[in-house]
Amino acid sequence: MIHAAQQGVNDLREIYNSFLSPQTLVDLTNFVHRNGQGFHIPDQLWVRMIYEAAAAYRHRRLDRDHLLQSLVPLYLGRTASFVLEVTESTAPQVEERIEQLCQVFEAEKPYLAQQWEAAGKEKLHAQPV
Repeated sequence: MIHAAQQGVNDLREIYNSFLSPQTLVDLTNFVHRNGQGFHIPDQLWVRMIYEAAAAYRHRRLDRDHLLQSLVPLYLGRTASFVLEVTESTAPQVEERIEQLCQVFEAEKPYLAQQWEAAGKEKLHAQPV
């Protein structure tokens, strides 16, 4: 899963560049190219990627099928990151960890709203008058 995420970030950089913010792409690249136990995709980065992808999907910033397929390596990377993080955890600890992720999704809703609105404005400004 780690290798698939790393390869995906390398191979799909142009696609990611079309819908991820520059900072998100830099952070993704930095975190994904760590190996073994150092490999990690933090909650806030994962949430930003998902929210930016959702806004891009909504406003058709690129072909929707390509966008969705490009998320597979990111999902595999996030899954690997989560597994590495909770390998030694008990079931209640894993549940608590999932709840923490849910709280980040909730806390970052203003970021989603900002991305949603910005993507819509870009589309309006891109249309010929």
